[in-house]
Amino acid sequence: MRPLVSVEGARRVDARTREEYGVPELVLMEQAGMRLHEVFREVAGEDGPVVYVCGSGNNGGDAMVMARWAWLEGRRDVRLVLRARRFSEAGRVQARVLERLGVPVLVWEEEREEVRRVCREAGWVVEGVLGVGARGGARGGCGGVVQGGGGGWGEGVFGGCARRGGL
Repeated sequence: MRPLVSVEGARRVDARTREEYGVPELVLMEQAGMRLHEVFREVAGEDGPVVYVCGSGNNGGDAMVMARWAWLEGRRDVRLVLRARRFSEAGRVQARVLERLGVPVLVWEEEREEVRRVCREAGWVVEGVLGVGARGGARGGCGGVVQGGGGGWGEGVFGGCARRGGL
């Protein structure tokens, strides 16, 4: 698969969208998450359960938006896995909304064995960890989540890493 835009190009588009056009990060996150959810819904159908693995940056926030849309559409086989309890500003907003909705949440740094179990049993794992801010591959605790903790993941993996940028 060939990327449509380079990592540096995606960073420039994101920055220009925010700075030149004044589109807030939260709006970009909402749009990206909603559109990714629509694509994922077409790909995955009703296969589940679905685990959304969320990093601390905006890609994690995008995945949280996806999880919220799935939950609001009636899916109750949704699980959220957070790398940690640290987020970007917009990601904090998404995490609060999911908490208020009652979406089940696991934290990698606190519940590694349970995270491994739910990822192995998942029909789908949505990867929202690595984005344009990532340097190299997943490493440390993040690497354990992205790589399924060494125990493998469910049937399918959906990478939501394409950054949103642009109008």
